[in-house]
Amino acid sequence: MSNRNKLHVRRGDQVQVISGNYKGARGQVLRAIPSKEQVVVEGVAMRKRHQGPTQANPEGGIITFEAPIQRTERRRGSRPRVATRFRGRKAPGPRM
Repeated sequence: MSNRNKLHVRRGDQVQVISGNYKGARGQVLRAIPSKEQVVVEGVAMRKRHQGPTQANPEGGIITFEAPIQRTERRRGSRPRVATRFRGRKAPGPRM
């Protein structure tokens, strides 16, 4: 058995947030992080960071970006107002 984490969503899937401060918000998955069991959803969990001047951005300033949310806080839904909750299934047979 491998310790590979599976998220059941991919980049580009439409999801709905089902708990937390952004409950009810819908957006597209921008990035999936299976090792941390997190996903980044467009327009959800917006954070601000104070960026110092760099060669690419000599002015610096405040940048806004989407922060990851836990996989348990989202639900996949392809059609509007219809979302599907995923539930893990246990393998049949004795536990080892």
